[in-house]
Amino acid sequence: MFCYHCMRKINEGSTYCPHCGRQSFPDRDPHYLAAGSTLNDRYLIGNPMGEDGFSISYIARDLNIDERVAVKEFYPMGLVTRDSAISGRVSLKSEQEDFRSSFERGKDKFLQEARLSRQNGTADVRDIFSVNGTVYVVTSLTKDMMTGATAPDGAPLPYEDGFEGGQQNPNDMTDIGKKAPQKKKVSGGMIALIVIASLVVVGLIITMIVLFAGKGKGKTDQTATTVPTTVAATTVKEKEKETQAEDKSVTMIDVKGKKLSDAQSQLQALGLKVETSREQNADVAKDYIIRQSVEAGQKLQKGDTVMLYVSDGYEEVVTTQETHADPVFNSAQGSSVLSGYEAENVLNNDAKCWATEKDGKDAFITLRANGDQWVKGVYFGNGNIGDFQNWGRVTNVRFEFSDGTSVEKSISDISDLQTIDFGREVKTNSMKITILDSKAGAEHESTCITYIKAY
Repeated sequence: MFCYHCMRKINEGSTYCPHCGRQSFPDRDPHYLAAGSTLNDRYLIGNPMGEDGFSISYIARDLNIDERVAVKEFYPMGLVTRDSAISGRVSLKSEQEDFRSSFERGKDKFLQEARLSRQNGTADVRDIFSVNGTVYVVTSLTKDMMTGATAPDGAPLPYEDGFEGGQQNPNDMTDIGKKAPQKKKVSGGMIALIVIASLVVVGLIITMIVLFAGKGKGKTDQTATTVPTTVAATTVKEKEKETQAEDKSVTMIDVKGKKLSDAQSQLQALGLKVETSREQNADVAKDYIIRQSVEAGQKLQKGDTVMLYVSDGYEEVVTTQETHADPVFNSAQGSSVLSGYEAENVLNNDAKCWATEKDGKDAFITLRANGDQWVKGVYFGNGNIGDFQNWGRVTNVRFEFSDGTSVEKSISDISDLQTIDFGREVKTNSMKITILDSKAGAEHESTCITYIKAY
């Protein structure tokens, strides 16, 4: 069992982590991957470490080598959405072509930058893969990624404690060796003031010596008196540069739950730029902040941009539709068919199934009707219900209709008949059902569907 915050081992059944000092509770925000889920049968996902409007970074555990890693997911907020309580798969907010092309271009750019970072050594890229309808990049976990950790009382942890957890974990191979003792730090401003004061005192002493010596010689050595003054002036300029650099640094404030206009005014007063993204939310009032891209307490530079996610409220649209007869599809044709497991079997709820020749990924089955039918969804029998565990099952599918529209749905890995609702009524004379992802059976690699009935 691992802590969701630092992904170090904790006692089974415990919620307190002795390493990072936090309660190990998963982040339940539906647009994040579910903490505790597994990616690519290898990476155990923890809580998110941050997001920037285009990607989300998670702390994770590489189960193959038992080591903590960082997993970065391509997730452009304006283009995609997800409800992780239902599925980890992302879906486009609109089926319009410009949404899809923008998403694909962004995904290609994301992968290009990851590969370039791996080639030039700017990041330790360990793995790149596609799943859940998007792409992921796995890198080593660095201290910089963990600076946002906090102590139990909510205060930021020391830099080293945020990464190391304050306690050695003998089961974690990244922690071999003693932790270096922490040293108290003296601020750069205090050091500069001490230097200036020391130089002024030295200058006064030298000036007095030269003046007294000049009285004996009848003149004053002007060159000697200018040396400390010049050095002191140079140090003052350096101090001014340090002060100007410090003046550009600002600390992010918490604006969650505030009205958009108030949040914008406060952030602009700090010298920050503000961008907004709106989304429907039933729990947060319209024009109030749901969340922010930079957490409170983090250091920024004046001129940096902060993304605010603003509630658009929530309206349940109630429409009245005329009643149509139950849709009837009377023929079925599969792109891949295992002998004896014909595509027509899905039309009859008699425990016979359609099976693909091999792994069913990208295979499809097309149902046809004699004329246009009004369809709201389907009753779906997944797998081979007569021998469920030994045959492959569907996990994600895409339904395509004769009007040119489509919808993607996640399918539960259960033998019971399940209801797949399209969220709208579609007029169509055919349904093409493509298998996007599947789960292998214990004995057979073929993917099966027992029953499909439109309603």
